[in-house]
Amino acid sequence: MLRTGSWIPVFYVMIACDIIAAFMALLWLKPMAARAIAKAEGLALTAALAQAAEETQEEKHLAEVR
Repeated sequence: MLRTGSWIPVFYVMIACDIIAAFMALLWLKPMAARAIAKAEGLALTAALAQAAEETQEEKHLAEVR
C-alpha cells in the first residue's frame, strides 16, 4: 500500500480469498458435511434397531415369566 498509495491490491487479495473460500465450501466442506450427517443418521438407526431388539427380548422374557 505504501508503494501504490491505494487499497485496490488489498481488495484484490480479499476477493481472491473469498473465491477460494467459496470453492472450498462447495467442493470440500459440503461433501464432508453430507458424509457426517449420513454417518450420524446411520448410527442413530443402528441404535434405534438395537433398542427395539432389546425391548422385544424383554417382552419375550416377561411373557415367559407370566
